[in-house]
Amino acid sequence: MRSSATQEVRHVVPVARAQHQFKVVAGLLGVSSDNIFRRAERERRRRQRSWIAGLSAVAIMLAGLAVWAEINRREAVAQREVAERFAAGEAA
Repeated sequence: MRSSATQEVRHVVPVARAQHQFKVVAGLLGVSSDNIFRRAERERRRRQRSWIAGLSAVAIMLAGLAVWAEINRREAVAQREVAERFAAGEAA
């Protein structure tokens, strides 16, 4: 099991690298690094919202299919019972 400090370092290193990259890009474009960082955060949140929306749509579709399957299962059971009663009536 990894220590909490190791996990924190693993999280800090990519963040520090990203901040350095933002500073470099900002220097090349002539804008503030904070502006670049905010744009990147907006894009990350937009991408996250898109994933959440897509996965929610898939979950809703699966729930709908489950309801449809249950309705069909109940209908099949009812039809089987009718067929069994009919077959039992003919055999007698």
